Formats: sequence, structure tokens, C-alpha cells
Amino acid sequence: MTLCAVLNPSRSIAEVFTALRALALASVLLAAAAAGTAELALFALAFYAALMPIAYVAAGAGLGDWSLRRWRPDNAARLPARIAASAAALLVLALLGWLPMLGGVVGFVALTAGLGALLFQGWPRVSAASA
Repeated sequence: MTLCAVLNPSRSIAEVFTALRALALASVLLAAAAAGTAELALFALAFYAALMPIAYVAAGAGLGDWSLRRWRPDNAARLPARIAASAAALLVLALLGWLPMLGGVVGFVALTAGLGALLFQGWPRVSAASA
């Protein structure tokens, strides 16, 4: 998970929520536009569905890295500790997902934050100093 998404999660969630709405709207418009673009719309929706588990894992990894840096900063650079923290965070996310009324919200926020982190990884940002 990118450091920007960890330091500013509200920005990550807002940007990816906008991108998700745009993807859904573009898929519907592609499906309705012409007969030749229906396959592209189905591919976009299949890509979106395949990206969901990856985004959930990215959110768990980001949460694990954040918790490790917060509570055990001396172990934050060690790979086994990062893997264990990520696995523990994924377990916590999965257990919170089973709670009634709260599980859906936790899952949605985790998926949105994970997709935001992947979005930040995919498109590099231009800093204000270099612009």
C-alpha cells in the first residue's frame, strides 16, 4: 500500500470512489453505445471483479504495515514481521466482516482503500514542487 494512502486515507477513499463510479458508468455506456463495445464493457466489469480480492489484500497489507510501524517500529523493516502483521490485519478484517451491520461497512471501506492504494501505485503523482 502506498505511503500516500496510509498517510491520507480519506483522499485515497474519495479518489477511488470517484474512479469506481466512473468505471461503472463507462461500462454501462460502452454496453449501450454499440454492438461491438459490449465485449469491452464485459471485460471491464470482469477486470473490476478480479481486482476486488487484490484490493482486499492490499488494504490488509497497508493496515498491517501501519500497525507494525505504530506499535513495533523496530520490526517494521523486517520482512517476516511485515508478513505476520499483514496476515493478522487480514484476519482482523475478515473477522470484522462477519459482524452484522458493521461487516459490510468494514468490507466496503477496506476494498475502497485497497483500490485507492492500487490506484496510487498505478498512476504516479506529480508533486506540487515539481509542477
